[in-house]
Amino acid sequence: MKWINTYLKTYDDVDLILINDEVRDIVYDMGHYAFITYEWVLIIHAGKATNGHSKNSQHYKGKAIDFHWVDKTGKVVPLFAQEKVADLFPWIGKGSYPGWNSPGLHRDLRKRRKYNEGYSWIKFGSNYEDPVELILEGRM
Repeated sequence: MKWINTYLKTYDDVDLILINDEVRDIVYDMGHYAFITYEWVLIIHAGKATNGHSKNSQHYKGKAIDFHWVDKTGKVVPLFAQEKVADLFPWIGKGSYPGWNSPGLHRDLRKRRKYNEGYSWIKFGSNYEDPVELILEGRM
């Protein structure tokens, strides 16, 4: 698939094989949509993991993916544009990471909170921030 690339050894690396089927289907659809619509290639950083994430990470359950997109010239797509495309798909957990070497996103399919509410955060340095609070405080 030319619309998905990975930092892993191969596309079929166990890291992706072990992700939840629903996550994998969304990743395929999302990657294909961005490629057909904008000629972006999805670069996957992590899927299923056994370490290296927060204590209750959805990566350990195979329900999460970390990624970013590059355009047809290989330039990283602006984070806001990445978020807008990813938000077209039914993710529940939504993280933004402007501080990564290639700014990108975390998306997962954790259980919804009360009132069908999802989760969202932005990581600045070592701090996880609520995007709504950042906007209300004028920091974003």
